[in-house]
Amino acid sequence: MVSRGNTPIDTRPNTLSDPFTGQAKGPAYKVLSDVNNRLVAPPDRSRAPKLTGVVAEYEDVGELLAACERVRDAGITKWDSYTPYPVHGIERAMGIKATILPWIVLCGGLTGCMTGLLMQWYLNGSEEVANEAGIPTFLQGYNFLISGKPIWSLPANIPVAFELTILFSAFGAFFGMLVLNRLPKLSNPRLRLSNFRRGTDDGYLIGLDSKDPKFDLEGAAELLSPTRPTAVREVWDVESRRAPAWIPTAALILFALLLIPPALIAEHRNTPWSTPRIHPVGDMDWQASFKPQQRNPFFADQRAMRPQVEGTIARGELDLDDALYRGLEPTDNPAAASGPAAALPDGDGQRLASAALFAFASLNQDQSESGANTTDAPQEQTGGEAPPAGDDEEDMSLFTRDLPIEPTLENVQRGQLVFNIYCAACHGVGGFGDGLVHKRATQIKAQAWVPPSNLHTDVTRNRPNGYLYDAITNGVRKMPAYGSQIELKDRWNVVLYLRALQKSQHAKIGDVPEAERDRVREEARAAKEAAEQAAADEAARAAAAAGESGTVEADDAIVPRGETGDAPTTSSTAAPSDTPSGAKPDVEGRNEDPDPVADPAPADEPEMESPESNDPEAGEPETDDPADADAETA
Repeated sequence: MVSRGNTPIDTRPNTLSDPFTGQAKGPAYKVLSDVNNRLVAPPDRSRAPKLTGVVAEYEDVGELLAACERVRDAGITKWDSYTPYPVHGIERAMGIKATILPWIVLCGGLTGCMTGLLMQWYLNGSEEVANEAGIPTFLQGYNFLISGKPIWSLPANIPVAFELTILFSAFGAFFGMLVLNRLPKLSNPRLRLSNFRRGTDDGYLIGLDSKDPKFDLEGAAELLSPTRPTAVREVWDVESRRAPAWIPTAALILFALLLIPPALIAEHRNTPWSTPRIHPVGDMDWQASFKPQQRNPFFADQRAMRPQVEGTIARGELDLDDALYRGLEPTDNPAAASGPAAALPDGDGQRLASAALFAFASLNQDQSESGANTTDAPQEQTGGEAPPAGDDEEDMSLFTRDLPIEPTLENVQRGQLVFNIYCAACHGVGGFGDGLVHKRATQIKAQAWVPPSNLHTDVTRNRPNGYLYDAITNGVRKMPAYGSQIELKDRWNVVLYLRALQKSQHAKIGDVPEAERDRVREEARAAKEAAEQAAADEAARAAAAAGESGTVEADDAIVPRGETGDAPTTSSTAAPSDTPSGAKPDVEGRNEDPDPVADPAPADEPEMESPESNDPEAGEPETDDPADADAETA
């Protein structure tokens, strides 16, 4: 009961009987529904009614604002006011703080932006990182190259990041509003009060929730009485918590209907059809496609294969490192040395220009080796003997003597593998020019055959590393170019292995690891003794054969097996000569001589001298053991 002026006004409705027992209740039991003192819905007799709060009604906005301030000052937090239109200042009267919804929207936008960027980076630009991290292949992205664009760049990924920013911001605003307002709530007991509907028309109401820790029924009446409400009503919850019987039935029918589409799809996929499937969006499935070298009437030149755009370089192919990519010494203007070649003319002019470029690339071949101007277009070699190798120091100075790769054992072994695949067929496994192809050409006496080079000659050993790389890449004389078959690093690996192979044939005892020197000396002594014994046995057999036949003159020299009449080698320490005219190299690349003695080089050859012998400050030699000389000889 509240008072207005001096006249007390009883704001409580008539007392109703208990809807479950029919017994009358006291003043504390308020109406469940104020619609002609009857219930809007039949009560649920499986549970007792529950008090959910009270609702106070006011005539104007001023009384409502005063009531809001009183409730706010009382420390009640779970309550709300209801007006038919927005009331300015009511948020201050209620003590409502600024909403955190903008911060939720901001966090949603930042999350969407980062999600878009990270998703595109992971799917299109993280393949190498994923491999290093050991992520399984089916969880990795794929570096998809599009028109030569970078695998990952921020400008190209802005649209997707922007769209996800907007999407996540909208989700944050929508779902944040629902959570902050504790929605959705399908029913509220306050809606059962008839006067509560005036909150959308001409009434002003305040509702206190019984879940507030400070809520008390009698205290709520005392709190609201000074605010002069026209009525204060209790709110009771009498609705059933059980779902209506039609809901499970409707759910079952809906589930059955949802099974129809996947069943039709499965039936369609497993049924043979004589007609093509429905394809409403063709995309590029039916566009014209052409194989290489085919005619395409779409272009003016009728060619399906499109030439490279003049004056352009594909991304990743701007090879500015002359030493690595061309084997040349670095120039002052690498862009000029490495830029795209000028467009070549058609027909014969293109062939001559290509030949000129080839001559310039090899430098030491064709006309350049015979003294001709390298800028002139050389004629293509079709046969005959190879031109002599030149020693033009000016040309050799263009090539680098450095190795742009690490001289590791792995690279040497890789170079050996590639050498045996591509080079050993002609040059031989040992590099002496005695490969199977050369042997076959010699056997059939091929007229146009040019013997492959011995890679252990002083001329080849003194060539710069860049020259050897260029010879592998662009070819030399009759040797074809292998640049299109052997990868760049493997070409340098072959050069590295060739240097190791040459080193093995011109090594000194000082090049052998100290732990292995004793073993090498013993093997050298054994090899020397075996060679001497073999030489003695051969001489004895020759003498016996001469004595039996009686046809050999006393002053004639003993000539071992061979095809020449040169003087024989009578000492195992005689200096070896070049392969005699007409002699055939054996599988080791040496003269086919029955004497197996490995003759040491004469003392005047620089590679066989001790490194300390020419240094006046070197002091005494490392050792005076004669076995060292034997080891070097072996």
